[in-house]
Amino acid sequence: MTWNACSAKVARIVSVGVLSLLLAACGGGGGVATLAPSPSPTPQASAGQASPTPVPTASVSSPTPVASSGQASPTPASSAALIAEGEKLARSAGCLSCHTTNGRPLTGPTWKGLYGKTVELTNGQKVKADDNYIRQSILEPQSQVVKGYNPIMPSYQGRLSDDQIKAIIAYIKSLK
Repeated sequence: MTWNACSAKVARIVSVGVLSLLLAACGGGGGVATLAPSPSPTPQASAGQASPTPVPTASVSSPTPVASSGQASPTPASSAALIAEGEKLARSAGCLSCHTTNGRPLTGPTWKGLYGKTVELTNGQKVKADDNYIRQSILEPQSQVVKGYNPIMPSYQGRLSDDQIKAIIAYIKSLK
């Protein structure tokens, strides 16, 4: 195992441990935090690219207030916790290796100010960066490549749960 692979593995283990503690501490309303490794799919890596590393799956079950419409009504505290969880997941999944939060583009587009913005894709189509766009970009990144960027993002299909994707979206929304 190379030094980089070893240090990445240690960083992932530490991140998972910290995330577990945070989830357990934030579950205050009788919720239970669980952590389990996600199944390791065998993603196809293109020539010259390393295969993506599976991301641990964390889930929290806790009572969620429900509005009269039947939709979950997030409280300010739960929104803050969701954003914090999204930031931790973005770091542990490696998203912030390519996407910045300060407005400067890197290998991928910046996340600062992204949510709600209209982006132009390599095929000339213009789309609004909303929940659906971000979710699809995480699960099927090659389907919506932003103009000016290479199609190198790996898919997180099967590696991030729907709740984890929602947390990352909440984090991106918070980056105004």
